[in-house]
Amino acid sequence: MKRLLSQIALVLLLPGCRQTETETAPVEASMMFSAGICLPASTTKVCPDMNSAGDIPVYWETGDRVRIMDDRGESIYITEDSGTASARFAFDKSLEGNRRLNASDSYLGFYPDRNWLQGVFTMPEEQRNDKLLYPMAAHSTGNSLEFSGICSIVRLRLHCIDKTGKPAVIRNISVGAYRDIGGITGQMGADGAITWESTKSDGFKIGRTLKLDCASDGADKKTCSEESRGYTATGAPVSGSGTGEEENYYMVMPPLDYEGLAFQIESDSGWYVYAVPGNTTLLPNRIYTWNLPMEAFDRYDEPVLAEGKVLPPLTDISYRLACAQDSIAITSSNQSGEIDISSIKYRKYSDGQEFTSTIGFTVDISSDDGATYHKEATGIAVTTDSTFQNIRYEISLATGKDIDSTEITESIAKCSYIVRLTQFISGKRLYLRFSSG
Repeated sequence: MKRLLSQIALVLLLPGCRQTETETAPVEASMMFSAGICLPASTTKVCPDMNSAGDIPVYWETGDRVRIMDDRGESIYITEDSGTASARFAFDKSLEGNRRLNASDSYLGFYPDRNWLQGVFTMPEEQRNDKLLYPMAAHSTGNSLEFSGICSIVRLRLHCIDKTGKPAVIRNISVGAYRDIGGITGQMGADGAITWESTKSDGFKIGRTLKLDCASDGADKKTCSEESRGYTATGAPVSGSGTGEEENYYMVMPPLDYEGLAFQIESDSGWYVYAVPGNTTLLPNRIYTWNLPMEAFDRYDEPVLAEGKVLPPLTDISYRLACAQDSIAITSSNQSGEIDISSIKYRKYSDGQEFTSTIGFTVDISSDDGATYHKEATGIAVTTDSTFQNIRYEISLATGKDIDSTEITESIAKCSYIVRLTQFISGKRLYLRFSSG
């Protein structure tokens, strides 16, 4: 996988300092941070700030603080610049007890400052969807630092939250696994590498979770994804819910190996859980996207993703899309009927539990023998309700009149339609042919 986030070059502008044998002179000058970081854009997403190269710049903002360490301690520096890739960070005089840096041949840098202490980063247990802070660290052997991200960014792209097609209010999203996520620490070593705390759980118990507060709907629309994960059992592309409603939610996670990774949505209509099959590896400085329609989640009446709760791993997911008849004869110019559909998601867990649930599908119609498909076609209408257990068709065709010596009869123009059903998530397809003559 290619590298997603380029490094941030941090240049410390230090004056020449005279030092005695017993004293190191403090640095009085401010620092210049050259923040040349871009997130490569998705080929399918248009961002308003995208430049001609297809990259999305990330800027420093007024009030951003960084924590800088020398060989004797650490100091907080702050910028007044805004909307710039390069910003001057000055010593923050507003903080009581803030010490000035000593002139040194090496420095360590950390962002955001409040999550770092003496080279140790603590992963927040709660994050804000509208204020995504990307943790970074820097290490130098001279007066130049290069910042790079130490975490992974996870983006959940959610398509409608209920089967009626009406998006519900999402209060928060939790992520859990068979290890602690929220609250764990990462220690930066002398070589600049981050060593993360190892806190795997016993059995299939969920460790400390990470919660994303979604009360404020202001996700960073400028962040784009590189790796889209649908995790379908068949390997087919993920199909959306067909509503056009989608929202992006972002969270920062430790770059670790995860077993039993799961996402839980708390909405005004209950709790919804999506368990990621198998093991998942997240690497630092990368963005991962899960593109999930509502049908990928299982609904619960109470939260199941909480520290200490048991969530057996998902061992199998399979899908079924079938009906009793795939060929329907058109015998009348005004004909209607219903066709029962079996659209099922089957799940099996390691503890032997098995569940089945109905899953939705989209409907498209072809009137040119499968060459093209459309939502509507002249002469036939096909609909389904929110249960997705059947489809209803109505045929209304033009007729001609045949006159012989004894009577006048109506004849149906020869016609043929193919109705295509595409199952959500699995991408499975079912074809029904309607024809006359």
